[in-house]
Amino acid sequence: MIESRRLILTIAATGVLLISGCGVPFQGESRTHQEVEPKEHYPSTHIQFEYPPEVSLQEAREQAKFAALFPDEDAANDTNLVGAFLESSGDQLFLKFPPRGDPSGVRQSHIEIVETPWQFKRAPAEVWAGDVERYPRSAHTVDLHGLDALVIEPRSPHDEEQANPAYVRFRVRGVDVSVSGGDDTRPLLDIADDLAAQGLSEPEDR
Repeated sequence: MIESRRLILTIAATGVLLISGCGVPFQGESRTHQEVEPKEHYPSTHIQFEYPPEVSLQEAREQAKFAALFPDEDAANDTNLVGAFLESSGDQLFLKFPPRGDPSGVRQSHIEIVETPWQFKRAPAEVWAGDVERYPRSAHTVDLHGLDALVIEPRSPHDEEQANPAYVRFRVRGVDVSVSGGDDTRPLLDIADDLAAQGLSEPEDR
């Protein structure tokens, strides 16, 4: 399945697709993400996107190379899951859920969770700091059970079209988690709060 869509991405001088200056969750080196029409505006660029192979939730749990998390909130749960997609390497999981409310006018209406191993030596607060400093009217941090989380408000004035979706990102137990979609951060924060609590309840060595 290929969708022409815009995502929360920026482009560094290295040519790697980035968000928060660090290249995750959508990595430039991934075979499934190709830059086709770069934009300088924040926080998105146009890419042609192809999901990895679709898998069942059981397969996702068994085949992911990290401690994958699955939400249990009104906006995102096992019963309203549209699809789960896992890279063949097991290193990146996508969970797609229906739109919440009527998020017309933003580039990604559905809710999407992306999980991948954390790849950076810096702490999350240091990683988020660049976005918060650059985009003070759109990006800020919140506390999720003691974890630093980045929040990007929808319809950012920094976005050329003011049509970027809401976005939340955090790290828990070595897993880099992003939740995006729609024009309201509140359901995303509920989902992120649930996932963070789940992650913190798991053993460190899992």
